[in-house]
Amino acid sequence: MWWKEGICLILYLFSQVTLMCHGLKGECQGRDYGHGSIVCVCDTSHCDTLPHITPPILPSAFIISTNKAGRRWEVTSDNFIDLFSDSTFSDVLSDGELEEEEEEEEEVVVVKVEHGEGYQKIIGFGGAFTDAAGLNILSLPPELQDTVLRAYYSPEGLEYTMGRVPVGGTDFSTHPYTYDDLPPGQTDPLLTKFALAKEDLKVKIPLIQKALAMSPVPIKLFGSAWGAPGWMKDSGKIAGKGKVLLKYYKTWAQYYVR
Repeated sequence: MWWKEGICLILYLFSQVTLMCHGLKGECQGRDYGHGSIVCVCDTSHCDTLPHITPPILPSAFIISTNKAGRRWEVTSDNFIDLFSDSTFSDVLSDGELEEEEEEEEEVVVVKVEHGEGYQKIIGFGGAFTDAAGLNILSLPPELQDTVLRAYYSPEGLEYTMGRVPVGGTDFSTHPYTYDDLPPGQTDPLLTKFALAKEDLKVKIPLIQKALAMSPVPIKLFGSAWGAPGWMKDSGKIAGKGKVLLKYYKTWAQYYVR
């Protein structure tokens, strides 16, 4: 069955597939690492890019498929039909009855989407500019560094429009740190020692600036702290379990504002 072969991201509803298909620009250089899936290798001599897809005009839709066997971003065209017309609905029910005779547990499912009613609003998709990711990117040759960023933030790639910027270190940083670390026993309620870290100046910010330059649209950035400075916490430590002390709630909020 199809779900055993891979994952399909689909916009599909009881219709006949037309013969139109395209995928990655450039052939996937597949490599199997022995875990049941293929990856496409990107190096200085060859790297895949994504095709630019113009949103279809109704009733057309696109089916975008990728799977473990190595298919990547394969796009096929399809068409929606009016399920609620008498003839179409009768056909669907007839097909369902035939399938039910062959396999009793299968049922016809009809999904109706109310286009005029909205709830949550998606403001964008993106990734995190962590120092751990940055150090790995900066370990690559310069041309591959740009290729990695283009794969996420340029029109040749995923066209991300958001980026999370950790305020201080995260779980994969080379060492735990915040923007106001002090020796044991010292505190800084007014945040007079607050300062960016070398990881920000040499890793995060340069890569963010490159991504901003590659994107044809503004990138929304938001900061989030992995943890408070140790002197704010009941544990006295940056890493590990611990809660911000009540007397430092306001300071912790001001830390975020900085």
